[in-house]
Amino acid sequence: MTENYVVDDNDLIKNCESILKSSLSSSSNTNKSVKDLSIRKQNARNRWKLLARAIQSESKHEQMMIKAHSIAPSINVIAQNFDGFDLVKIEQLRKDDRNNLIMKIDVACKRYECNVHLEKLWTVKDLIGFNNTGNITFWTSEAALCHYAMENLSMFDNSWVLELGGGMFCLCGLMIAKYGNSFAVHLTDGNQSSLQNVKKSVILNEFDCFMKASVLRWEDSVKQCPLERQKYNFILCADCLFFDDSRAALVDSICYFLSENGIALVIAPKRGKSMSLFIKKCISKGLHCQVHTYYNKEIWEKHQKFLKSNLYNEDMHYPILLKLSHLKTVK
Repeated sequence: MTENYVVDDNDLIKNCESILKSSLSSSSNTNKSVKDLSIRKQNARNRWKLLARAIQSESKHEQMMIKAHSIAPSINVIAQNFDGFDLVKIEQLRKDDRNNLIMKIDVACKRYECNVHLEKLWTVKDLIGFNNTGNITFWTSEAALCHYAMENLSMFDNSWVLELGGGMFCLCGLMIAKYGNSFAVHLTDGNQSSLQNVKKSVILNEFDCFMKASVLRWEDSVKQCPLERQKYNFILCADCLFFDDSRAALVDSICYFLSENGIALVIAPKRGKSMSLFIKKCISKGLHCQVHTYYNKEIWEKHQKFLKSNLYNEDMHYPILLKLSHLKTVK
């Protein structure tokens, strides 16, 4: 059994970058810089192709929608060199209904399912508007966080849960609301189109807890939610660390919403210095941090297998789990 890498704050603030490197020391790639450059170029080309299709489409229907559901089973809507961890199975809810899907997760021989809506979102405005990344890709990190949450469902009993930057699915929040025996779950994203999609997904499922879905821009957290200071026992956040101009606002939101004894579960690939800069910002705001590279057996085993592939870049593809708290000791 591989050990969790749990790091205390003093070590993190002294040498955050070296800690993250050592936590992923299981592989070294002599062609890493070449591979990184190739992946970045390919991802950029894919994004521009998607945008070009929206701009050049002649029919009104095509301009209103680039058919994400035609490639939904691949999880990553933008094709990438690495196809993902295959953690979520996606099927149409009904054969004659291409806009509603079933997302299935198998954890410890048990299946968890959630119905989601896939709206006709992608106009040119959608693609170049405010923080549209959640409209374009179903991130591997979100699937990994779902696996971790389903494996540890009991910790969400009777809790208030907030998902930040959940994109067009907010899948982890939906799964916890459906299976986690929580008291209330609040699903948020900064993109209006994403939240309209999420609200339709909420209607497709049955929940026993209070549910709320709303547009939330992190820099406006206090203004938009003046009565929710330190309200949430758990905060969920998947793959939201890569925008330099929003990192500080995300940390401030976590500090504001997280209860005194609460835990923020933040998951993302390392992606160069993105994670280390986020951790340093958290610590500068008084949050305590644990870094976990091993948090789920299935994900770790797939990671070890993928290390043998030239298409896999652990810096870009392997999600690392952070646990943030106001208190020194977290669960």
